Amino acid sequence: MARSENENFAIRQKTEEMIALGYPTKQAQAIAFRMYRDKELIIPETKMDRETLQAKTKMRAARSANAILLLYQLAKKLSK
Repeated sequence: MARSENENFAIRQKTEEMIALGYPTKQAQAIAFRMYRDKELIIPETKMDRETLQAKTKMRAARSANAILLLYQLAKKLSK
């Protein structure tokens, strides 16, 4: 099962916290993922209404389309 955005955020925050405490990056990541696996991380619950979720999905689609267009334009420019 894929992790939610909130779970990824909590893992990232814990990793950054461990790095700030002096742990090497890979060890900090391992600690954060172990804490996630063992359900030791506090993961905030946020619920979005349908409109907000739809707006977020549309924004992702627009960003993806824009990125594809920019890559196409760059490839076209380089092929000249």
